[in-house]
Amino acid sequence: MKSLLSYIFLVLWLCSVTRSQAQSADSKEIMNMLSFYVGPKFGYGSADFTKNYFQYFGGRNNEYDAKLAIGGSAKFEFIEGIRFGMTAEYANTGFTEMYTQSVRSSLDSQTIGQRAIEQQLAINSIPVLLTAEFVPSSNQFRTYVGGGLGINIGKITWTEKLRSSFPNDIRTGGEYINSTLVGPAFTLYSGIEMSFDKKLKQSVIAGILIEARYVYSGLDAPFFEKAKTQFVNPPASWNDTFYAGTSSFAVNVGVFFQFMKQAKKISQ
Repeated sequence: MKSLLSYIFLVLWLCSVTRSQAQSADSKEIMNMLSFYVGPKFGYGSADFTKNYFQYFGGRNNEYDAKLAIGGSAKFEFIEGIRFGMTAEYANTGFTEMYTQSVRSSLDSQTIGQRAIEQQLAINSIPVLLTAEFVPSSNQFRTYVGGGLGINIGKITWTEKLRSSFPNDIRTGGEYINSTLVGPAFTLYSGIEMSFDKKLKQSVIAGILIEARYVYSGLDAPFFEKAKTQFVNPPASWNDTFYAGTSSFAVNVGVFFQFMKQAKKISQ
């Protein structure tokens, strides 16, 4: 997280230098923008969930899948060099794991049977955020840096399929959670926009963008609430919610369309 913030501040400083150099331009276009992007998500995971999952369910997988997210933004430049807007994206993660587990006697810890277990965890998230970003110039290639606040709408399902060779096994598996949840979210990002139009004369301009984006999601879920009836003396914490691990970092590639609003002279 510290390295990410350092990167953001470095880009912000570079943007400020570029902006000061751009003040000698004859004119500046005020633009509104629509953009669409895709990118792989990294950094998913919840330490608290993983700890309980390993210890009590016997799982071995501690990595959520990294999959492509898709998103889009609408941005409006009410103030020269500052854009306000809204960003929304869709992403999913989770894992599927199959393994066997020994059933041991509570009296002498001898093996008395085995369980064949399949775990399926799926998390879909839709962060919706209001954003503000700084854009130093309207050159053909231009950097930007921004941030935003909003909510994350998440859909979480976790199902355990279990077959046991031990009669009357307390562990039966089942669907532990299938819920739609809402939590707070924020984002930090920076990138570069590369326009196809070198002179920026058209009323509609298209181009490509490359962007580094971090999205924090404070999404919590009652993962173990239903599972506690299948364990002897489960932890008291299973009555609480656990962080879902939906915060992530992504490198996005996309396209944008800019709509010229007006031309405005810049005094030197």
